Amino acid sequence: MAVQNKLQDALESMRQEEAQKKKNPAFHVPQEKRLQYYSGWDRKKNLEKVFAMEEEVGRVKKNDTTEIVVKVDDYGGQKGVTIREFLTSEKYTGFTKQGTRIPAEKWEAFKGLVNKVNIGEEKQ
Repeated sequence: MAVQNKLQDALESMRQEEAQKKKNPAFHVPQEKRLQYYSGWDRKKNLEKVFAMEEEVGRVKKNDTTEIVVKVDDYGGQKGVTIREFLTSEKYTGFTKQGTRIPAEKWEAFKGLVNKVNIGEEKQ
């Protein structure tokens, strides 16, 4: 009987501790800050700056649903050229993972490689 009372007392004290933790959590974020964090509404001003740093050069249609987009951007503080696929379908519309980014300092070397490509021409 005494053991049972001790167990019940211990269980009750554990319940009270849990209830106290729920009332006073160690890390409390106010509701408006949670909305700010999850929705990103405070970052909208910064997004305008990000989009201002992107300049689309052009698009090439690959097939009915895919275009290849070339744009000059500033990612992570480094200018470069991004070549990426843009998909338009029933399930998804937007950029895909297929593509690459060439940093500005490597652009001239990349352009030289592209200029060396001869499709349909025989080597002499």
